[in-house]
Amino acid sequence: QSIVATIANKSLYEVKDKIFKKMMERLWKHSLATAFAARSIAGELRLGDTEKYYFMGLVHDIGKVLILKTLGDAHYKDQTLNLDDMIAEVRAAHTGFGSSILRKWGFGEDYCRVCLLHSGPKFKPTADKEILVTNLAGNIAKKAGFGVTSTPDSINISTLFSRILLGIEPPLVDSITEDTARRMSETSDIFH
Repeated sequence: QSIVATIANKSLYEVKDKIFKKMMERLWKHSLATAFAARSIAGELRLGDTEKYYFMGLVHDIGKVLILKTLGDAHYKDQTLNLDDMIAEVRAAHTGFGSSILRKWGFGEDYCRVCLLHSGPKFKPTADKEILVTNLAGNIAKKAGFGVTSTPDSINISTLFSRILLGIEPPLVDSITEDTARRMSETSDIFH
């Protein structure tokens, strides 16, 4: 099930524009690493269906993907479009757009909430576990070297509300980060 979902999801990241192709490749790797980390976190915390968490990690940035895909196709046709303005708009709109798209596609409200609320940085103790896991998993993916724009050194997982609220200690975060990097390396020929 994970393999089919991953392969189907990968096709959404294809664009013709060379500039956007690099960005989409980084976004793809970030989403896949987030999926691996989310599954690991859910397993460690015994949260039930780890494949659900995997898929939430895989689609958490679907709004960015679809907006960038559209903008990449537009930029391919019109090279005069301002990329910085386009990227700023993507950051501002991706969570709401992604949530709306998943709702339109018939996904459950839990998936829509993850898309809408995963960015954080602050969460209340009543936040859904799925949102907290996806936020932490996304930051672990960045720490493992699979961020879209951030560098691993810029990520301070020890202060994340999601980590604290989930009760995951730093040594376990380090272990999941290493496991995520290893899984990404192992799948580099398959999914990249």
